[in-house]
Amino acid sequence: MTHPAPFLAFALLLTGSAAFAQADRVVGPMIPPAPYMSSPYQADIEAAERANRNNDPAEALARYLHVLAQDPHHLEALTGAGHAALDIGDANAAATFYARADELAPHNGQIKAGLGSAMVQLMQSRIALKLFDEAQLAIVVGKDRP
Repeated sequence: MTHPAPFLAFALLLTGSAAFAQADRVVGPMIPPAPYMSSPYQADIEAAERANRNNDPAEALARYLHVLAQDPHHLEALTGAGHAALDIGDANAAATFYARADELAPHNGQIKAGLGSAMVQLMQSRIALKLFDEAQLAIVVGKDRP
């Protein structure tokens, strides 16, 4: 007498295959998400970083602005745009980007330092010194991340 377990396993395999084939016809083929894209803005962020490495702050700023047009609260794009704006000499824009980023991550020392740099260019030395002190404290305490 043959053992029923192999036949049972084969029957379950066929039944499962038929169910998947039927589901494919009803909802369409299952396409797995691309594992290399961590966010929908990753391509623009990477292009902005390349532009920074190539010493092209205007291109970097354009890429960061493209991200911010879709997600005004994207912290990496806000800080990147602030840095790029400083590099092209637009301290007012840099201060605006860094201030928006500071609202999202008030204990981030790098953002405070960027805002302080913008204040230096805007000749707001007292505010800049206060921001640099806050940046140093945030970095020393270890709260320099959002």
